[in-house]
Amino acid sequence: MKSSKRLCGLWSLVILAGLWNCVPSQESFKMGQDLGKQQRWEEAIAFYEKALLEDPKNSDCQAALTKAKQEAAKLHFQKAESMLTQSPNPNVPDLDRVLKEIKIAHDYDPANLAIASLNEKVAQKRQAFIEEIKTLYPLSGTAMENKDWLEALGVLQRITERYPGYEETGDRLVKVKAEGAKRYYQEGMDFVQKEEWPAAAQAFRKVLDLNPNYPDAREWHQKAKANDSADYYLEKGQKADQEKKWDQAIVYIAKALDYDSNNENTARLLEAVKIKASQECFNEAIKFAGEDKLNKAVYKLQKAVEYDPYFKDSPFYKTALGSIGEKLSKRAESFAAEEKYGNALVWLNKLQEIEPERVQLFQTMTTLNDQISRRIKKSIAVFDFSSPSYNPDAGKIVANKLITFLYQKASGDLRIIERENLQSILKELQLGQTGLIDMQTAQQVGKMKGIDIFILGDVLHFKSSTKDNPSQKTVMLKVGANRVKTQNFLEWEAKHPNPTREELKAAPSAYEEQPVYERISYTSGMKKIFSFLEISYKMINTLTGENTFSNTASGKKEEEDSYNDGIPPGAEIAYDPLELPDEIEVLNALTNEKVSEMGLSVLKHFESLQVLYFNEAEQLVKRRKFEEAIEKYTDACYDEKLKRISSPISEKSAQNIQQLITEW
Repeated sequence: MKSSKRLCGLWSLVILAGLWNCVPSQESFKMGQDLGKQQRWEEAIAFYEKALLEDPKNSDCQAALTKAKQEAAKLHFQKAESMLTQSPNPNVPDLDRVLKEIKIAHDYDPANLAIASLNEKVAQKRQAFIEEIKTLYPLSGTAMENKDWLEALGVLQRITERYPGYEETGDRLVKVKAEGAKRYYQEGMDFVQKEEWPAAAQAFRKVLDLNPNYPDAREWHQKAKANDSADYYLEKGQKADQEKKWDQAIVYIAKALDYDSNNENTARLLEAVKIKASQECFNEAIKFAGEDKLNKAVYKLQKAVEYDPYFKDSPFYKTALGSIGEKLSKRAESFAAEEKYGNALVWLNKLQEIEPERVQLFQTMTTLNDQISRRIKKSIAVFDFSSPSYNPDAGKIVANKLITFLYQKASGDLRIIERENLQSILKELQLGQTGLIDMQTAQQVGKMKGIDIFILGDVLHFKSSTKDNPSQKTVMLKVGANRVKTQNFLEWEAKHPNPTREELKAAPSAYEEQPVYERISYTSGMKKIFSFLEISYKMINTLTGENTFSNTASGKKEEEDSYNDGIPPGAEIAYDPLELPDEIEVLNALTNEKVSEMGLSVLKHFESLQVLYFNEAEQLVKRRKFEEAIEKYTDACYDEKLKRISSPISEKSAQNIQQLITEW
């Protein structure tokens, strides 16, 4: 039906166009009047305009055209107002259609203030929507990145309300609904596992907000709401109480009390369960203490107080605390006597948990901490290296530089023995003052003085040489000038042997300065300094006497500079002084470079001592040497403390220690 009407309208325009071309001016004017009477104003406008083209001075036609345009503008204006009335909450496409009608009306009647006012009002509203959308769209992306799916959904829906199909809004909505529903469903299932029904209900509600048809979400939402009650948790708590699952019973009954905090029956039940749990744990603590299972005894004693804090004031608790504390102290003393300081510290830590104010506890733990730190600190001593015959001080120089480097760069788990202290040890043991010892003596010194690593070495080459290749060069230098007659004057004089006064006035210049040159010599050359160093060194484990690492550090260093010297003043040659360090400075720079390499190669062996201790502990566990394993796990933790670093090694070591003492 609508198509047939549209076709009729098109045929009408075609017929009118034909008539427009066929009728003369007066007939066009009359045709426009007839169409105006039928309120077909836009068709009438075409005939009025044709009539004016043929008769521009026809004032009646001009007035009729103006009225027709005003009426046509009024129709489009009314249509725009009607569209706004029919769409009280228009979006951007709706406003675009309204603005299209207003533009047609404005083109017909530009002076109409009502049309201009409506155009401004609608355009401002559209612009406000666009600005709002441009602000909201990035926020939707941020919400998606943060996985805040409901926030993203709200923003995208707001954008869609304002501007359907804006950029990638549709694709984003699909993604938000799919991924958001999946995530909130998983959250809901996690809360179900924990029986946290209020949170589960909220999570499944979010799923349904994103996707009302998400599988099982509606059923789980209903179940969560049904279980979100005091009766549910009270029933679960009473069952756990009967099964002596105290933690569960207390949690469930406490949740039931959250629903009605004034329920005296529930409050009394919760208090009764806590007292019952406390007494049960206390009895178990006494039992485990009698069996020397002190770790379990401490745990149960702590749980008894956790369930009933007032139990700490009980004389029964104080008696048990004293007994268990004494057992812990004696066990720690026994381990300390065997130099198993890590094991001793484990049990003193347990004692500190239940009786932190115990006399001498802090001092004892401090002593154990110091002993463990001393135990794991590796002591490194550097002996004077042997020297080549042509430089007897070379070995001492290299050793001193290496000691300085190690002292500056070593981590907290290393102790570098200063040279003066080492010489004092050698003197005490009557080993001479040379600082050079053999392997057997090194082991002897290490065992007696607690030194773990010796660094020994030989300086094989330690020298510098200079090569200078000077040469004498010459330069022609102006040393003065002679006053001689010019060539022009000589020629003039030959032509005028007896010149008159007037001829003399016209004569060319008579004299000129003629420079006098002399050949002067100066020195030029290239000077080079060569330094060469070669050091052989090794690390000795004093416990085993083994050579744990050996290496050779060698290198060359060359410095050179060209120079010009003895250049006389006035010579056009740049002065280039010799700027070169001396042989000692070059050799010293090379020595510093190589000693740094040596030091880093030594320290590399101690970078991961904590890993070494941890791996040793793991092997001891496999061999079921649990006490020795605890010592190594402790060493791993303390090594990281001394280095002031933190890694999973310490956390894992502490966990493994607790696991090893679970049954103790």
